Amino acid sequence: MVFRYDNVKHHSDIATFPHHKHISGKILPSIEPDFLIILKEIKEHQKRNWL
Repeated sequence: MVFRYDNVKHHSDIATFPHHKHISGKILPSIEPDFLIILKEIKEHQKRNWL
């Protein structure tokens, strides 16, 4: 898995609590994304890694 969005209430120090994103071993603030945003992010990630 490259990234995942999460809304479990275990990182109360994140500005967007309870929403956050796990990526590359980091935990980042994040809003609750809609499905099209997630698909776009996957496509951009694939493009970067396949070039």
